[in-house]
Amino acid sequence: MTTHHSSGNNPEPMFVVDPQGIPTSALDMQQIRKAGLQLSLDMAAHSADKDELGRIAARHLEALGSGELFRYVAAGTRKRRTLPLRRRRHSEAENSSATSPQPPSGA
Repeated sequence: MTTHHSSGNNPEPMFVVDPQGIPTSALDMQQIRKAGLQLSLDMAAHSADKDELGRIAARHLEALGSGELFRYVAAGTRKRRTLPLRRRRHSEAENSSATSPQPPSGA
């Protein structure tokens, strides 16, 4: 499965195609981003309650009406949650390597 989409900020759908290039579905990326943000916020607000997290996921799955669409939303949500962490770790690694002592030359 691959995806094809136009570039730019147009609200055009992204098409999922099979190996022969035949479209199998169209995705509304604005809807996916909006639903992903809402899922992130809902889960963050209840992050200490595992039972409520399950209910939140179930509500979002039901609201989206498609397991496939929910997978895209959940993947976007995960990316949104982990990207700042990866950036921070990368920044910390750069800073520590710039300030770490260097071995004496000739050693």
